[in-house]
Amino acid sequence: RSFTSYKRNCPIAKASIGQHVRHSMDHQERVVTASLQLVQNQNADDTLSIHYDLRKRGGTDEHDMDQANQRIQRVLQQVEELQSYSSISSDTTISTNLATTPLHATFFLSGNPEAPDEQALPTTLAREWGFVAHHAIH
Repeated sequence: RSFTSYKRNCPIAKASIGQHVRHSMDHQERVVTASLQLVQNQNADDTLSIHYDLRKRGGTDEHDMDQANQRIQRVLQQVEELQSYSSISSDTTISTNLATTPLHATFFLSGNPEAPDEQALPTTLAREWGFVAHHAIH
């Protein structure tokens, strides 16, 4: 393993591998958390929102591969927890009812932290799982 390469900024992307891992895991955690909330019926009265831009930058997983691995393992455990619910099939695909549950994905459309312009877009959990998978590999 190359800890130096993990921490070093790419001159083209202006970010390190570690920063990209942290960014991707931020998104993955948002969707896993939303999925758990839905199967546990924690937002029964409200439409659930996934706030992608409300995240902290600069965590230890940006520069420590072992911390990043621990975070990945925690998310994998949460995915396994999802499988234990009857609404998740044994081959880890999300059932139709859960996948089509309406929710909102919210994003800041302004780069101005003094006046954030957060917009909620209607979506489904299946679409958000697809988004984070695509986002992680592009």
